Amino acid sequence: MWPGVTVAVVLALLAFIISFDALRAVGLACGINVSLAWMFPIIIDGSTLAFTWAAWAFKTRRMGTLYPWLMLVLFSVISLIGNALHAHPVMVNGMLLPDWVPPVIMTVPPVALLATTHMIVLAAGRTFDRQ
Repeated sequence: MWPGVTVAVVLALLAFIISFDALRAVGLACGINVSLAWMFPIIIDGSTLAFTWAAWAFKTRRMGTLYPWLMLVLFSVISLIGNALHAHPVMVNGMLLPDWVPPVIMTVPPVALLATTHMIVLAAGRTFDRQ
């Protein structure tokens, strides 16, 4: 199990870093002070991670899971939108992508972050459930 979890943690970290960069830029564009802008992506993607864990924790404790799932969806959508808003075509080696491609591609990091952390929680949860 640990090799898979290790890969998932590395992928989640890389996805978080890329999403962090995009969401920080969006925060700055919204008028957040430069010295505080690093907090914005942590609030957004950190909440996604926290509510992923909470959904699992509530379920294993036989508590209602509606609240953590709603918050997980809300913060995931905010992350997707923020990452898409950040994206714009940039000329690289003579290639310029169509306007619609960068926003679609930039939704991959928050989806990867959500999927990998969800997988980690499920894998860890099954391990703890057996103990």
